[in-house]
Amino acid sequence: MYTVCVVAAVLLCLGPGRGEGTHGSPLVRYSAEGFAEGLQSGSTMFVYFGDLVIEKFNVSPTISLFLIQLDKSAEALQDYGIVVGKVNCKKEHVAKFCPGDWYLEKAYLFRNGDLLKSFDVDSVFDVNAIVSHVLFGILFDEVRYAQSDADLQAIERAAWGKSDVVLAYVQMLGTQEHRSLMETVFVYGAKHQFVLTTGGPILEHLGVDPSSSAGVWFLHCLLHRGSAGSASPDPRCPLTPMRRPMSTLDLHSFLQLMEAPLLTEVKEDPSSVQPLPHLLQTPQLFLFSRPGTEHLDLGVATTLAWRLRGFALVMLVHRLTGQGSEVKYLTLTDLEEVMELFKAQDGAGRKRGVSLDMDAVVQLNSDNFQLAVAQHSLTVALFYLKWDAVSMAVLSMFIEVSDRLADAEGAAADVQMGVVDCGEWTDLCAAQPMRPDRPYPFEPITAFPGVLLLRPQEAAERYKGMLGSEALHRFILMSLVAAPAVLSTQKEVTAFLQEVPGSGLSDCRPDRVLGLFKSAADPAAAAFREAAETLRGDVLAGMLTDSLAESWAAESQSQSLPSLPVVLLYRASGVPVHTPPALLHPLPASALELVALINTPELTVDSLPSYITLGRPLLLLFEVGAAAGAQRGGGGGAQGAAERYLPCWIHLGRTSVGVEVLRSYVGSLPPLPALVLSHLPSGELYHYPSHSPVVARSILQWLAGIEDGSKPPTGHMVADPWRPVVPFYDFLSVMDQEDPEYARPSAPRAKTGESGDSGEAGGGERETAGSSPPPPLHSEL
Repeated sequence: MYTVCVVAAVLLCLGPGRGEGTHGSPLVRYSAEGFAEGLQSGSTMFVYFGDLVIEKFNVSPTISLFLIQLDKSAEALQDYGIVVGKVNCKKEHVAKFCPGDWYLEKAYLFRNGDLLKSFDVDSVFDVNAIVSHVLFGILFDEVRYAQSDADLQAIERAAWGKSDVVLAYVQMLGTQEHRSLMETVFVYGAKHQFVLTTGGPILEHLGVDPSSSAGVWFLHCLLHRGSAGSASPDPRCPLTPMRRPMSTLDLHSFLQLMEAPLLTEVKEDPSSVQPLPHLLQTPQLFLFSRPGTEHLDLGVATTLAWRLRGFALVMLVHRLTGQGSEVKYLTLTDLEEVMELFKAQDGAGRKRGVSLDMDAVVQLNSDNFQLAVAQHSLTVALFYLKWDAVSMAVLSMFIEVSDRLADAEGAAADVQMGVVDCGEWTDLCAAQPMRPDRPYPFEPITAFPGVLLLRPQEAAERYKGMLGSEALHRFILMSLVAAPAVLSTQKEVTAFLQEVPGSGLSDCRPDRVLGLFKSAADPAAAAFREAAETLRGDVLAGMLTDSLAESWAAESQSQSLPSLPVVLLYRASGVPVHTPPALLHPLPASALELVALINTPELTVDSLPSYITLGRPLLLLFEVGAAAGAQRGGGGGAQGAAERYLPCWIHLGRTSVGVEVLRSYVGSLPPLPALVLSHLPSGELYHYPSHSPVVARSILQWLAGIEDGSKPPTGHMVADPWRPVVPFYDFLSVMDQEDPEYARPSAPRAKTGESGDSGEAGGGERETAGSSPPPPLHSEL
C-alpha cells in the first residue's frame, strides 16, 4: 500500500507537458510549444531530440535500437511520474537541442524546468538501462557510491544511530539489477541510506566472489549509538546478506523482512502464531524456553536470531504446546545443528516433491517410439534421468512448452512433445543407430538432459540451444519453416521478409537470409541449401532463382546489388526490418564457411555453443554500444582473416556476463571497445592495444604479428575443471561416504588409441605414484 501511495502522489504532482501520444503509447511527441510548457510546469521529462523521419529510412543500428526501447520505456517510467517524449527537430526548433547532427546521439532528463543530465544514446540501450539511468539521475542524492572498504566505513559512521544502510553491488550500470535497485530506492530512499558499488576492494571486505553478478547487504547501523563505551574503538554495523536474486519484488520482500522484529517472544501455542502477510514465504523457527532458564534461553535465542537473519523468523515460546498441537518437534543439541538445518534447505533449493503433469507430453519407450515418430511431421523428444536435478528442471520447462503448443494452429499443431526416461528405458537411450531390429535415427544418448528433433525417415537433429522455454519454443516454430523456403513470386518474397504466414513467429523477430541465384543448378545454390538446413531453427532462409532473382535484384531499392549470386542478411533482433540488409558477396565455396558468415555475429550465452563447434579462434569485440561488431573487410586480406578467425562481438549491456569474461581475459576493465583474440585449443589470449584504432587495416596487421610470432600472448585461460554445483549433485561421492567399504577404485585416464573398453572403471593399469588423477567428469552413462 505504501508503494502505491507514493507512486500515486508523484503522478498527481508531475503531469505531462502538452504533446501527442503515439498510437496509444505513453510516449509523447512534443511540439516546441508543448516542450516549453512541460518545462514550465515542472514535469520530469526524458526527451530525445532528432529528425524523426529517420525512423522510416536508413539509420545507424544504435539509433534504431534506442528508438524502439524509448517507446517501451515510456510505459515503465510513467509509473514514476516521468514523461518520455520526442521532439521532431525537422519540424520543431528547440534552441540548444536542435542545432546540428550531433543531437541524434543524445537524450536529456529535465526536472522543474532544469536540465538534470544528458545521456549518450548507446548508454541507454534498452528498457532496463533507460529506467535505471533516469531514476539514478533523479535520485542521485539518495544513493552514495563506495569503491573501497574505507568509503563504506565512513558511510557506516555517518549512519550510526540514524538509519540503516542498504549496500548493493552490480557489475555495471544499466542492467536489470541496477534497475531493480533504483526502483527500490524510489520507494525506500527516505527510510534507508542506499549505497552502490560496482566492484573493487570493497568486495574483499564482504567476502564476495568478483564473478558474482550482483548482491545486496543490509547493514544494521541504526542499532549503533556511536563508538563510546563500545568494546571495539571502531565497530562495524552488523550486516545481513540477501540470499535471493536481485529483483524488485525480492528486494521489497527482503527490506520488509529486515524491518520485522529480530526475535519475537510468544506465550500462546505455536500453531496459532501467524506470520505477517508479506512474510508468508519465510520459515518460522520456534525455540522453547524452560521456566528456570528463561534468561539464558533469551540470550541463546537472540544469538541464533542474528545468525538466521534473512533465513527465518525466530520465535521464543514461553510455554509448551498443548495436546493435539500440529507443531512437529525436532531436538537439536547446539546452534550449529540449527544452522546446518537451514543451510541444507537453502543450498538444495530445488523443486522437491512437486508433481509434474506428465499428461501434457507423450511418454516414449522402446515399444511405441517408432510408431509415435512416424505419425507426426515433427517429434521433439527430451531424454532425461529422474534422479538428476537438472533433468527434472528441464522436464518442467519442457512441459511448459508442450502446454504452449497445445492450442497452436497450422504446422505447429502437428508437433508431438515426447519424453524418454533413460533410467527406465536404457535399451532405447543406448541403442545403436539404424540396426535392422531397432532402426533408431540417433546415436546413443550419453549426456543428460538432451533434446532431439525427429522427423519420419530422417536422421535426428540435436537441439544445441539454451534449455529454456522461450528459446526451445522459438526453435521449434522456426524449425517448422522450410529451409530454405523456395520463393516463386514477388508477393511471396514480400511476405517472407515481413512475416512467414501461419508460423506464429510475429513476436520472435527472427533473422532472415535471402539467397539470389541465376539458377537452381548453381554450385553456390547447393551450398546455400546445405547452410540453410544447418541453420534451421535459428535463421529463416529464403531462396530466389532464375528470372525472379535477377528482376528482384535489379528492382531492389535497398542497395545496388552486384552480379548474382548474392546473399542478403536481414538482422531483426531489436532493429527495424527496414534497416538495410548485410550483403554477403562473393560467397564462400563451402556451406560451413557460409554458415559462419550468416550466423549472427553477436556472441551471447545462447549462441556460444554454435561458435565453439566451428573450432576457430574467436576474435571478440567487447562493446557497450549497439552493433559496432567486428565487421568483415572487403579486401582479400580481410577475407583471408575471416576464414582463419571467427569475428564476433559481445554487447556488455545485453550480455552482462561479458563484463566478467573481459575482466578475466585482460585482468581489468579496459576502455571500450576492447578487442581480444581467444585461441580456444591452446588457451592463449591476445589483447589488441587499447590505444590503437579499431579499424580493419590495423587489426589485420595485429593478426599478422600474432601469426608470425612477433606478438606474444598477453594471457592464458585457466583450465578449471567443471565440478558439481553443490556436493549433493555428486551422488557417487555421497554413496562412497555412506558406505566406504564399497568406495570406487581410482580409474586411470584412458589413453587414445589403446584397445579395450576405456569407459569401464577399473580397466587398464593402476595409477603410478606422482601421476595426476583424472579431472572429475559430469556424465551418467
